[in-house]
Amino acid sequence: MEEKSRSLRGDLIKWAREEQGLTMRWVAEHGGPCLGYQSEVENKKKAEVRSDKLTRWIKALNVTEQFVRGHIQRYLDEPAACRGLAADVGKMVLESGRNWTTLTVGERAREVLCLISRESRQLPRVVLAHVLGVELRSLDALMSGEMPFAPLLVKALSDLTTLPESFYTHGIREMVAAEAQADYTVVIEVARQEGISPAALLTLIKHHKKGD
Repeated sequence: MEEKSRSLRGDLIKWAREEQGLTMRWVAEHGGPCLGYQSEVENKKKAEVRSDKLTRWIKALNVTEQFVRGHIQRYLDEPAACRGLAADVGKMVLESGRNWTTLTVGERAREVLCLISRESRQLPRVVLAHVLGVELRSLDALMSGEMPFAPLLVKALSDLTTLPESFYTHGIREMVAAEAQADYTVVIEVARQEGISPAALLTLIKHHKKGD
């Protein structure tokens, strides 16, 4: 007996198809179910599809199984549930060795957005538009630079990639410097709580240097 895949979100399947300007006939011709079956699922009369058929269907629509099952939330609705969805791209950015400080805030955001669209396992282009709560054409306009980035979108990218907002506002070098400064701030606060005066702390540092 062939395995079934249940609880599909017909409304999301329909949204993904229409956002790309695809007809049911085109989807059927590119691996998806027949027109009648698609219609029944999109209109919520059916919520189950054989796993082999579902695999071909989501490939034709350029989406993911998590998306068509409704497991991927919109960022504005559930920010916490979206955090890390593109962490694989965040890691790619950090390991790229690129000097991101030469770009503007908008340029950095656009480049990361394009990377997510191309490289993310969980957020291919159509799913990314859904998560950001924008139409597909608006996402394309953001990636091409035809539409400016709002601060909320930068915050969303920060959460999706787990890259701190300081990366988008300044770039990796400044980000690292800011994090290092934060570490020193913690040390100074501990010294203050222990009653170590600034003069005593400087003396300790000098003795440490002499010891080296």
